[in-house]
Amino acid sequence: DALDAYRRAVALDPSNSDAASKASAAQAQRRAIEERCMSAGGDAALDACQSILAKGAANEFDLLRRIGVLQQAGNQPSKALDTYIAANSLRRGDRAVALAIVALFDSTGRSDAVALAARGSSLVTLGRVREGISAMQQAQALTRALPGIADQLAAAQRLLRQEERVRESRTVAAAAPT
Repeated sequence: DALDAYRRAVALDPSNSDAASKASAAQAQRRAIEERCMSAGGDAALDACQSILAKGAANEFDLLRRIGVLQQAGNQPSKALDTYIAANSLRRGDRAVALAIVALFDSTGRSDAVALAARGSSLVTLGRVREGISAMQQAQALTRALPGIADQLAAAQRLLRQEERVRESRTVAAAAPT
């Protein structure tokens, strides 16, 4: 927050050397905290990551993924699942996040719409499209107004149809006389 304030001050008055030096110092401090977040372990790393996590920041996904890893390592499966779900909502298609969501969903026993939708999206990412569609349909049945679920479900169903057409054409090609 301080860094953003200093940057705004510099943008409003580029000649403000005091704000510029404070912005530079805050940026250096943020880099040091981010380094501790990404390279250390345990609670110190988790605290560092959480202290620099900012909604909409360029590194938000990376920080969320790292926080999820640290929470998993710290035996906090429910928190880790929530964190991975947040990361997945920012960037679908990350295999590591998808694997973590599926594993944590199964181990935590959650069955709410948000967790089911994330599981479905993750299964699609992992190439288990039919299972993913089933999980998304369960999520949609629980909460019809779940943001984005209808679009995700439609995309997964298109992908499944495409996979079935490819599989069918391969079967036909394999059965054709040579």
